Amino acid sequence: MTDPMPSPPRRTRRSQSLVRRERRTGLLFIAPAFAMIAIFVLIPGIGAISLSTTSWFLVGAPTFVGLENYVDIFTDSAFGQSLLVTFEVALGVAIPGALLALVLALLLTKVGRSASLYQTIVYLPLVVPSVVSSIIWGAMYVGNGVINSLFNVDIRWLTQPGWAVVSILMLMIWTNVGYYTILVFAGLQDLPKEVIEAASMDGAGAVQRFRYIVFPLIRPVLLFVSVIATTDALTLFVQPYLLTQGGPGGATQTLSLFIYQTAFSFGNVGRASAMAVVLLAIAIAFAVFQFRVLRSSDDD
Repeated sequence: MTDPMPSPPRRTRRSQSLVRRERRTGLLFIAPAFAMIAIFVLIPGIGAISLSTTSWFLVGAPTFVGLENYVDIFTDSAFGQSLLVTFEVALGVAIPGALLALVLALLLTKVGRSASLYQTIVYLPLVVPSVVSSIIWGAMYVGNGVINSLFNVDIRWLTQPGWAVVSILMLMIWTNVGYYTILVFAGLQDLPKEVIEAASMDGAGAVQRFRYIVFPLIRPVLLFVSVIATTDALTLFVQPYLLTQGGPGGATQTLSLFIYQTAFSFGNVGRASAMAVVLLAIAIAFAVFQFRVLRSSDDD
């Protein structure tokens, strides 16, 4: 007759006390982050949603109007135009930015030991404050500035609607492409070298290796870059505010800029809050859609 299997040792009171202490310590470490999120995100968000159902012009007490502000903004042509401009900027930054980042990252993989130096150079524009870079680029755009003189052209960058949008896109891509490049470069460094070498030994050329191996493996990183670029574009404010004030003719009036003007130029805080809620919903919808695409690409 065999002896019964010994039962596993139970946790002692000392070990349980240690677990509770570790949990309390963990909660203590993350409490400041939760407090910051609550103070600067949750509470203002709830306040914006509450104000979006009121009529308030910065004077007196807010008056409850229900969904009237939402009805007004969706029937306002200026809101529709600013929403369209925001989508144009989002597409104009996300797609070219991701593709340019991919090209620069591929070039960085070819420079060998100098990669760190070139990464620093590519990343430098992001270190420059947005206000400073906008003022510098504004001076380059105006009249016979650096760009017109360098390429011997006469383009009214900030006063023609089409070129004004292009000028904003050029500045945004120049500012952020370094960050996108570093992300894509890190993804390229994680690719399995043995797979690429095996394809090369089997006679696959550079184009075939990129099309059938590198690009499918790097696609999740590119989608992540597009998520970041889209989020940056949806909240774009500083550059159009400093360069064009939303002009000419509302051609560069993004939704964030329109919200600011509605709240502080026209004093209609209730309607501006409703626009902010709509912008938040759009940003969340974009993020959810792109991350679902990212997850499906990971599953493939």
